[in-house]
Amino acid sequence: MRGIRAAVCETSLVEPDTGLVIRGYPVKKLVDRYPEEILWLLLTGEFPDEHSLQWLQSELKKRSRVRSTCGVSSRRCPRLAPDVHVQHGDPVHGRESVFHRHYDEGLTKEHYWEETLDDALTIIARLPQSRPGSIASVSARGPGFCPTRSWTGRPTTAT
Repeated sequence: MRGIRAAVCETSLVEPDTGLVIRGYPVKKLVDRYPEEILWLLLTGEFPDEHSLQWLQSELKKRSRVRSTCGVSSRRCPRLAPDVHVQHGDPVHGRESVFHRHYDEGLTKEHYWEETLDDALTIIARLPQSRPGSIASVSARGPGFCPTRSWTGRPTTAT
């Protein structure tokens, strides 16, 4: 299928000569950016200014608290795919979901995106703390792989 466009995505594409391109930037040109800058780029199509970057970093840090029970499924079933661990282990998918709570209270369709973004930021902020072990268990780098820094700059360890 080389050279045949098989899927269309507004945020990224894969070019045969440059590889993955995110919002017009080849990944090779993004390696020196903070992860939060890439997230902002994906969400808005632009890089954040200094104030926006600091706001996003503080917002992710504020949301990064993970309950001690969240890693239980990772330890019990280490070979499950990381997305399965997130679905089953993160309480944002259940009783802590802002979207779920407001939906039950009569959330209108035009406000879905706000609560969805709120939950998405919480999930993203918690991933480095709650899932490094599950990501490592299926990573090509093997079980010893673990990112050393989270989205919020805090050291992380595999569970």
